[in-house]
Amino acid sequence: MGIKDLFKLVTGTPTKLTNFRGKTLAFDALLEIYRANFGMKSPLLFDGIITSGISVLFNNVLECRKLDITPIYIFDNQSCALKSETIAKRTMKLTKHMISDAKRLLCLMGVDIMIAPEGYEAEHLGARLVMEGTADALVTRDADALMFGCPVMLKKEKGKVFTEYKLNDILESLDISLEDFRKVGVALGCDFAPKVKGVGVKTVLKKYQTAEFTSRQQEALEYFEQKVPDGVTVNGNQDYQALFDWLTINLGFSKKIVGKKLNF
Repeated sequence: MGIKDLFKLVTGTPTKLTNFRGKTLAFDALLEIYRANFGMKSPLLFDGIITSGISVLFNNVLECRKLDITPIYIFDNQSCALKSETIAKRTMKLTKHMISDAKRLLCLMGVDIMIAPEGYEAEHLGARLVMEGTADALVTRDADALMFGCPVMLKKEKGKVFTEYKLNDILESLDISLEDFRKVGVALGCDFAPKVKGVGVKTVLKKYQTAEFTSRQQEALEYFEQKVPDGVTVNGNQDYQALFDWLTINLGFSKKIVGKKLNF
């Protein structure tokens, strides 16, 4: 997902959530749910329903609370025409039920969610929140966030380790402008357009300036440059009793484990 091989070109710094104690973090919700539901060898199941995404979101929010981190979960609008081909190629897709369950969980935990405006991505809106200072960083594995101008991006690695990417440091290390950095991203290939033929991660910095972009690649470049409008905010309404009942009765979670985590 995102820019092909970009993380082989840019460098970040290892970090942990503890370094963001007291901060506000924006999360790419659907990407997190997708990885949890389809990235595990043995996903959690209850009556044929995959509940791994719910489990991961539940524990992530609790971890944020322990560290006094305010999470904001951003959902794609899922109506970006440029990305339709990429989505169509995916063999595994999130269902409306998976997405609505995730929103319900977050609402019952008192977490605010945001829905990206029509035609825009979650990481696009997340980048704007960080640029405006509403959030201190965007948590996502999608390198598109950097193309959208996100100043600080956190990429989840194994365990509790993250890699922190700072856009200004990347641009300085590559000796490149944001405008040209976007050209590099499109040349490598992204969710919105195929890569430029004959260009790879080892040659892109030498070739991007003379690369001839197709109309589709030019559209992708213009999309990265767009300013994202306001999204729709849904404020969370914390109700741990309703949350406990829903998780344990409807989704088969352990009453003992959920009760302990919610201090019931």
